[in-house]
Amino acid sequence: MIWEREIDVEGKTYRVTISDEYEALCSAVAEGRAVIGLWDRNQKNQCLSMALYLVESMEDVNDCILDQAVRRAMGIPFEIALTRRLVIREFEQKDRLLLPAELQMTEAGSIVCGEDTLRDYIKYQYGFYEYGLWAIWDKDRKTILGVGGIFPMESDNEAVWQNHLNKNDTPLELGYHIFSPYRNRGYGTEACRSMLSYASRFTDQVYARVSDENYFSVRLLEKLGFHLIARTHNELAGAQCLYGWS
Repeated sequence: MIWEREIDVEGKTYRVTISDEYEALCSAVAEGRAVIGLWDRNQKNQCLSMALYLVESMEDVNDCILDQAVRRAMGIPFEIALTRRLVIREFEQKDRLLLPAELQMTEAGSIVCGEDTLRDYIKYQYGFYEYGLWAIWDKDRKTILGVGGIFPMESDNEAVWQNHLNKNDTPLELGYHIFSPYRNRGYGTEACRSMLSYASRFTDQVYARVSDENYFSVRLLEKLGFHLIARTHNELAGAQCLYGWS
């Protein structure tokens, strides 16, 4: 069976194909359309691998999943959150031209400042997890004033924290970086609050790691409702604090 639905995204109308047939989905993808697979759990050997999103009935096909399918297929970034002054959204390739030199030597810069690394990040990180590192966009200035997001907690010293993490969940970590000219104006608080709200879709516990000497970040975390879980020390990073939010 084949169904067609239309959805307006960013002021343009797109047609989405929904089907339980491999050939129909392949044909739609070849024609440049977004697709959604209709999964039948009782049908053996059903192949819907070309569809990023699956539903079990047409009743599940709403505007939200149509919008998601179109954005992923067409490379249109998601808006994660809107605040009074900011738009938190996924990165797109042209954003590399708006990023300052101070970001290039950071861990975030190694992802978003390179053409190939950013392309892969958009395709695989966003496409698979639906979260990651995002652009913090200033509505008035029409520019990116920082980066931030939530991501799986990874570290060479992760074992240090294991006794303090929620064993029933994938540890997700909050991180942010406001560029130098825009600091001390409340942007970090505004952005992080909206990112934590979005993170609650995926987990009931978010972590943050910060240097014990980074007074401003510690104060921000406490303002956001984080609580201190543990302290540790390593030769490279020095004294580190683990904070948790729920």
